[in-house]
Amino acid sequence: MNTISKTTQHPITWTYFKRGGCRGIIFSLDAGISFTITLAMALIFATILAQNAASIENEIKNFELEENALFIADSLVKNYNENNTLLGSCVLDLEKKRVRTNEILLSNLSKAKAININEIYVESIFVKTSSLEKIFQLERELSINCINVKRFVLIDGEKGIIGVKTCTTEN
Repeated sequence: MNTISKTTQHPITWTYFKRGGCRGIIFSLDAGISFTITLAMALIFATILAQNAASIENEIKNFELEENALFIADSLVKNYNENNTLLGSCVLDLEKKRVRTNEILLSNLSKAKAININEIYVESIFVKTSSLEKIFQLERELSINCINVKRFVLIDGEKGIIGVKTCTTEN
């Protein structure tokens, strides 16, 4: 069986393999195993990366909901808005021509209208003082994620807590 290899032009014999003239099956198996392990590690890395990306995307959506809830609650207790008291229910001080921040009137809250901001809406506002506990329901939708933001305020001259429940309808 003395045939000549076309690539190396050496006779293919048992002594040729023994001297290491051709790497043969052992080298091919080592390379195959190494390649398989490398591919498996790349697959594991890609899977972990995809899971982290999905988790980060969910955290960003929750952050946007929390951010909008805080902005709406801040606007409610620091501004005055005649058209929609949800965006501002502070007491107007006509002598000083400004609003008194963190001091709201309960009658203003009863006029609040629902607003939607990029799939985010205010579901309800709740007020709690030592003598009063009231919920103003603004809108009721199929909500996926909700957050409550609470603020300390003066409600009709009495110390209390106002809460804004903000929800989202997207996944």
